[in-house]
Amino acid sequence: MKTFKLASTLALNNISINREQALSIIDTDFNQLMCEANRIRQRYHNNDIAICSIVNARSGQCSENCKFCAQSIHNSAAIDSFDMLPPEKIVSAFNSANKYPISHFGLVTSGRNEAGG
Repeated sequence: MKTFKLASTLALNNISINREQALSIIDTDFNQLMCEANRIRQRYHNNDIAICSIVNARSGQCSENCKFCAQSIHNSAAIDSFDMLPPEKIVSAFNSANKYPISHFGLVTSGRNEAGG
């Protein structure tokens, strides 16, 4: 608890924390963690938020076997599966998202690399 409080104080003063202090976060009561995280957020960002938009640019058929992920070919979840979207669809998705006050636009894809798999 003492280590977590120190880590929070350091973060509030823009001072890096060490490994022990970072690991102390794991053992912190969830409500206290949320309270301290909110204090730090307000210190650096007030009540500003950043909105980002993501597009699923390639779905399914991933060769990785992440147990939690429906994108894996090893998972039996019923999902839509498709190859990489063509550039014009990605541009169209960006243009649609850009009508809103987004600060970031990202593409998410299944697979380990740009080729899929």
